[in-house]
Amino acid sequence: MAQQNLQHPMILTGHLIAVDPLTVSPKSDSKSHFLPSQGKGGRPYIPSSTLRHAIRVAAFRVVRDVLADAGKQLPPNMSLLLYNGAGELKLDGDLSWHDEQALRATNPFVSLFGLWKLQTKLSVGNAYGFKLDFTDPKNTVARRAYIARKGPESQDIAALPSFDEYLSRLDGLAKQQRADKKAKAAEENETAKGADLSVASIVEGWEEFIAGTQLDWRLSLFTPNDTFLLPLLVAAFERLSFEPWLGGHKSSGCGQFEVELTHGESQIFIRDDMSFQATGVFQSALEQFWDQAKTGFADYDFASLNGR
Repeated sequence: MAQQNLQHPMILTGHLIAVDPLTVSPKSDSKSHFLPSQGKGGRPYIPSSTLRHAIRVAAFRVVRDVLADAGKQLPPNMSLLLYNGAGELKLDGDLSWHDEQALRATNPFVSLFGLWKLQTKLSVGNAYGFKLDFTDPKNTVARRAYIARKGPESQDIAALPSFDEYLSRLDGLAKQQRADKKAKAAEENETAKGADLSVASIVEGWEEFIAGTQLDWRLSLFTPNDTFLLPLLVAAFERLSFEPWLGGHKSSGCGQFEVELTHGESQIFIRDDMSFQATGVFQSALEQFWDQAKTGFADYDFASLNGR
């Protein structure tokens, strides 16, 4: 029997580095806002879903802009699908092997990031913080207290009845939680008083990786011999360098990051000055992407879901 020509996935390893404090805003009923972790006392991390979405959005933006420059506007429903991975458009039932290969060849974006019933070719791992055996977690993770402040004085908003009603509604919520808030404020701030609990102090503090923390990060690209998957991935990182922020509490100075990823002798860098560098196979892949972009991606159809 002839030996199958199988290729190992391309593994990219390195670090996501906190230029500013990094955190996430969990979608839950909890107001504690702790970083997710591997069980009690485990390693805290920035979840793969946050990182994968950032890469996906960057890939969408660079493809969209190239197509727009070539006069090939993506339909709104397809834009939503590529941006979010979900929307009104869906694959028509289960694909045969041949239909799947045709779709992947025609639309490398959905091949790289996947869709429901179409497996992704990109595995994005969590970005993990300290290792318990080597680093004191207190050196990399901190809790930020939310500083309570008063809302606008009533005379300042008298001319804005709708805003006044909005503040009144939030004040009502604050009053319902006053007892718990007063006790917590007294623990965190010796000068806190019950009267300090206004509409601006409803949100509690959060846990964050402090600036300078290096988070261990790993990505895997399957079938890296595909002619366009690696170029698209590297182009996404290049676009990500235009605005390297992710996670929650951006308004409080959180979110900027650096990237250092390596495969063999090849490297990808996003620096804190928002510069980008790719070396080795990553540089070659990026050049290939922009060569294809000159034709408006004539060999592909990013608006297709059927491969025909």
